[in-house]
Amino acid sequence: DNETENPAKCVVRACTLHENEDDCLSDPTSCLWDTSVNPNGNCRENKCNVDTVAKCNALRPCVWDIKVTPEVCREDQCTPFNNLTTYNMMQQCNSKDTCHLKDMPDNSTECEERWCSGYADEVDCWADRLCEWDTTIAPAACVDSYCGQYGASDDCFAGDRECEWDPTHINQYHRANAVPYQGLCLDKRCSFDTVACRCMDHNDCFWNMGQCRNWPLYNMTNVDLHIVVDGSVALNSYFSGHPIGFIGLMEKLRTFVENIPLTNQVMGVSSTSASVGFRVMIYQYGSRNGVLTSPLLTALSGDRQELIDGINWHTSNFQKYSGTPAICQSIKDITAAIDTDMQTNHNDRNKIIVVLAAQGTSDAKYCSTPLQTLDDMNVQVFGVGLMNTEESSLDVGTNTTIINLGSEPIELHAWAKTLDTFVSDILHYTDDWAIDSTFIPNQIVTMVNMDPFGSCQTYPDNQLMCLRNPFCEWKSGQVCRHAEGCASIDCKMVVDARPYASFTCENCQLLNGRVDCQYNFNFPSATYKTDCLNSRCTTLCSQADCISDGACLWNATKSMCQRQVCLFTDQGDCISDFTCAWEIDQNPNKCRLNKCTGFDNYNDCVEAINVTQTICFWDAGATDLPKCTENPCAVENFDDCENRPNELCKWDFDMNPPQCRKKYCQYDAEVDCSDDQDHNCCLLYTSPSPRDS
Repeated sequence: DNETENPAKCVVRACTLHENEDDCLSDPTSCLWDTSVNPNGNCRENKCNVDTVAKCNALRPCVWDIKVTPEVCREDQCTPFNNLTTYNMMQQCNSKDTCHLKDMPDNSTECEERWCSGYADEVDCWADRLCEWDTTIAPAACVDSYCGQYGASDDCFAGDRECEWDPTHINQYHRANAVPYQGLCLDKRCSFDTVACRCMDHNDCFWNMGQCRNWPLYNMTNVDLHIVVDGSVALNSYFSGHPIGFIGLMEKLRTFVENIPLTNQVMGVSSTSASVGFRVMIYQYGSRNGVLTSPLLTALSGDRQELIDGINWHTSNFQKYSGTPAICQSIKDITAAIDTDMQTNHNDRNKIIVVLAAQGTSDAKYCSTPLQTLDDMNVQVFGVGLMNTEESSLDVGTNTTIINLGSEPIELHAWAKTLDTFVSDILHYTDDWAIDSTFIPNQIVTMVNMDPFGSCQTYPDNQLMCLRNPFCEWKSGQVCRHAEGCASIDCKMVVDARPYASFTCENCQLLNGRVDCQYNFNFPSATYKTDCLNSRCTTLCSQADCISDGACLWNATKSMCQRQVCLFTDQGDCISDFTCAWEIDQNPNKCRLNKCTGFDNYNDCVEAINVTQTICFWDAGATDLPKCTENPCAVENFDDCENRPNELCKWDFDMNPPQCRKKYCQYDAEVDCSDDQDHNCCLLYTSPSPRDS
């Protein structure tokens, strides 16, 4: 014994004398019952019976456990596998969810505990930024974050472009191992980028209004968002994969706050519509005495740290109101707070209240007076009923409550969502509702409602609309956010198959949220996909680099580079790009966006009408694929029609009423001409004809 004896000496291994687990664990000399090698178990000495982090880390099978109070040295539950042969060690290690194989600096491989599996509590899990609570697996558990695998700043930058180094956070794994622990590798957060070209280098981000934003919030202008959370016992149990529903909800709000564009103004600072970004306030409701606020967040704030502090306080001060909760007095309190805020020059900001309810309230139907006051102040109220799963439905009481609270039209202001969907399905659209109370989320983007300068991911799988946007480009990109993710398993990573041959993405499927891999599986799993992504031009940082690239143009207003769209000076070059059209009704003629090529189907194309004239027509004889193009004959009288340039138009007296239309049989290829039987087309040869050549 060289740890407890000085000088070291040989002692009796007393623990081996115990034949059952109870006697073993009750031995005062600190014995362990070990089943890792022998399934029946055997009693042995605790190899880590030391009291300092230095001594602990000097012992190979030991780990300094900072997850308990007081901190203690204990055996790594996975290191006993290292006593086996390499083959058996790898096999046994990979069979345990709490263990993983770690490649050592000397090129050897050892089995050790997964760091985050030691957190059984969701609060502790989220508090360690190396970890995240995974509700997609059954049962939900604390798992290692993807970017956390990169322990140093250089490895983080080189390891995955969708990871970023944050020097302000502590690496708890490094702290437990007594190595430098300041700094963590985290998932990329758009809101932390302050330069347009760096922002646009990530397809989940989009630069707008001088801020880097997550793409669903690219057009967010100014919103004061009041989030009112159910503080009752209804969220004090398992909910949507979270052991305590309220804790899971708070963590969703924390992630939301970390990624939204904010005004960057602390509480109490005057904020107008010119202050771009969110201001947020968070409350708990349930008491008849009114709303509960955090002493750290007493008013609307556009400061990220103030909001995080407020969320942390609510997390630690979950009220767990019993009985049937009340909300009317809380709505009155919030109404008064908004009214006071509006008196201090904030009245021109968009205002939204979102109530997150896990059960019905006793008094929602009596809230008409404060709700009418809110309506008079142009404040919209959303009632969101929280469901346990996507397959479940709201009980009558919760459904009645959110209907009583929601603004008109009620079908757009009362929703049923899970903890994992209310942020993406509701909060991300608050600005759209603030601008238009009849806004419908997840609308299909078409030529009619598209934003020609919007986020590229608003045009998924639509090349026609994508190419009209100078900030976007139709190109190949990763299907999954991270390079090691597999599309076939919801962008999770394949399991470590050692000592056997490595699995591929095609070998894996999801089973109850967990990755299941078999060599005989063969599921399609594309790594790359062609889609609408941020243009390469937008990633050029300097004006000189932008101008030197012939495909790019410097946007002085946004101080960023963009792709050239329809700036051709030659008519042939212009019309060869199906996004563009040559304007013949102006002097001088110029290239501009084609008004019609964003329509990708016949019906939308032919229904585009300006007064009585059809703006577009469906060109079934297009050289590549049938497509919608501008109608060159959109004029309303005989003379203008017959005098259109290039003699493309004809005044058709057989139509009722007579109209100007494009002449039939305008084909360049013989096969297209011959195939058009509807218009009796025939090929006319000019001299010298093909038969003479």
